This record gives sequence, C-alpha cells and structure tokens, in this order.
Amino acid sequence: MCQLHVLIKPSFYVLAALKGCSIAIACSDLQDKINAFWEITKKDLDDKKAELRNKDREMEEMEERHQVEIKVYKQKVKHLLYEHQNNITTLKADGELALKLQQDEFRKREAELARDKRDLKIKLKEQVGGVEVRGLAAGLCQLMHAADS
Repeated sequence: MCQLHVLIKPSFYVLAALKGCSIAIACSDLQDKINAFWEITKKDLDDKKAELRNKDREMEEMEERHQVEIKVYKQKVKHLLYEHQNNITTLKADGELALKLQQDEFRKREAELARDKRDLKIKLKEQVGGVEVRGLAAGLCQLMHAADS
C-alpha cells in the first residue's frame, strides 16, 4: 500500500465506527475516486515518460543525421578545394607554357627582323656603292671623252 492509502484507511474505519455505515460507503467512494485518479495520473506519467524517451531517441537520431550531413559537406568542400587547387596549378602551368612559347616566338621574330635589317643595309650599301661606281665610271668616260676631243 502507498502512503496515501495508509493515511486514508485508518480514518475510514474510525469514521465508520463513529458515524455508521453511510459514511464508510462515502469514504469508500472517495477512496475509489482517489485510486482511479491515482491510476489515471500514473498512466499519464508513464505515457509522458514514454513520449519523452521517444523524443530523446528522435533527437539523438536527428543529431546523428546532422553529423553525417556535416561530414558529407566537409568532404564536398575538401573535394572542391582539391579541384580548385588542381585548376590553379593547371592554369599556372598553362600560362607559363604560353608565356615561354610567346617569348620564343618573339625572339625568333626579333632575330628574323634583325637579319632582314642587316640584309637590307647590305643591299642598300651595294646599291649606293654601285651607283657610285657607275657614277665614277661615267665621270671617267666623260673625262676621257673630253680629253680625246
């Protein structure tokens, strides 16, 4: 028996003995109501405890799913960073190669232009020298012609 029953039962017997049977029946009804209330409250308490356990289990499952999601997102970020770093490395290598090829092409073109310039200077000197030689030859011819006449 619980403490409430221990406290109520002796008073029922005392009341029943003092005032008769009708009070004992009323007290018995009261005791039945208290017992029914006790059972209902105990069942409600058990239901609430079960509900609380279910909510705790649900929260634990949600926390586990959340941790898995975080792990997945971290892995995705790690993968993206790796890809980004690879792209940067590839772009740098491609840029350096393109720059080297342009520098080589520039040096080749510069050497060609320098060679063309040198060839043109030589050709110009030959032409100027040829004109001078022809001019000298014409001048000599005129002098000789003048001397003959």
